[in-house]
Amino acid sequence: MKFKIDRFSRIKGLKETEEELFKAQLARLDELLEELRRKEMQFASEYDALANAFAVQNRGISTSLAQLWAQRQEIECVREKHSYVCRLRARAEEERKRVLEELLAKRVEVKLMEKLLERLEREYRAELLRIEQRGLDEMGQRRGGFSL
Repeated sequence: MKFKIDRFSRIKGLKETEEELFKAQLARLDELLEELRRKEMQFASEYDALANAFAVQNRGISTSLAQLWAQRQEIECVREKHSYVCRLRARAEEERKRVLEELLAKRVEVKLMEKLLERLEREYRAELLRIEQRGLDEMGQRRGGFSL
């Protein structure tokens, strides 16, 4: 029985280690998501500023076609960066959701292992008490005493 308890203790330790790894991965994903949100907001505001500047400059006739084309290219570049960051953020959120589900599953496994280990330890202690009581009873019977 003691061997079984030791084995389940080691398994529980491994499950706890896995849980800690998923917690660390979740923390890294949270940091990544925060950075991606900041970048997304930065590109969105940059895009708005460039689009407004482009609209204001278009009103003036003095702007050359080459300048307008360069500004338009810059706006498109920022829009593409924004779109790319949005896609990355969406993927990171999906990954975070998956890791969170895994973390919850690992937490359930750890709790189950804790309960199983507690039950095994209770059974082991009860078995030790039964063995001890049986030994005391046998000792009492050998000496001619009575046992309950």
